[in-house]
Amino acid sequence: MEPEKWEEFQKLIKEIENSPGQKIIKEVDRLKRGLRMVKHNKDELIKVAQVLKQPKAVPKLWAIDQRDALHTLMEEVGRLLHNFLSSAFSLVDYMRSHRKHLYLNSEFNQEIEAEIQKRFINDDDHLIAQGLRTYIIHVGFPPVGATLHYVAGEKDFNSAFNMSIESLLKWDDWSGNQKQALARIGDTIDILLFAERYFTKVESFYLWLWSRQEEIHKKEIDDANQLRERARAIEQEGRKK
Repeated sequence: MEPEKWEEFQKLIKEIENSPGQKIIKEVDRLKRGLRMVKHNKDELIKVAQVLKQPKAVPKLWAIDQRDALHTLMEEVGRLLHNFLSSAFSLVDYMRSHRKHLYLNSEFNQEIEAEIQKRFINDDDHLIAQGLRTYIIHVGFPPVGATLHYVAGEKDFNSAFNMSIESLLKWDDWSGNQKQALARIGDTIDILLFAERYFTKVESFYLWLWSRQEEIHKKEIDDANQLRERARAIEQEGRKK
């Protein structure tokens, strides 16, 4: 690359790094990495939890001589549930930082807060997830169990990893709203269904957020991308020479 082109290229790189659009892109990318981590942990949890949905595996795991294997799976489900919830609430912390860096005292920050309130403040799955996260910190892994149901006349068993509401409520520090959410769930929480529902709600919020950010910051993002295209063109031209 010729010296004057190299100087122009370096100048563009600095312009990109200092541009408002690049700041937004970097902040959004950080949230996207966080959500990918939550999804990865959710997928690992679902993969193990689905073992009890496999017709051929169920009779083997419930055999008396295989109870150690079933208990090992319960521990693994507890560990993976811990990872899923930890990453989900780490993402909450990233989101707080994201709002502080980009939107402190802005109208859009108020819009974000209203959306969070609407989606999560009274949502049973979110209330339970909050409580479980605190439970894990102060008590340890939640009491994961497994249930097996057989309905006469049906071919397959209905089996699932779950948590007993009664066992969870032996801990006294659930908030009033969290206790009410647990009561509405029933006797047990099906871990597979809970993880799928909660992740879907979290993902939906971030898809809304990123769509709004693309609208609000379109000019800044487009300007940063144009600078990037100019830098890429200079780099490609230099490689040809």
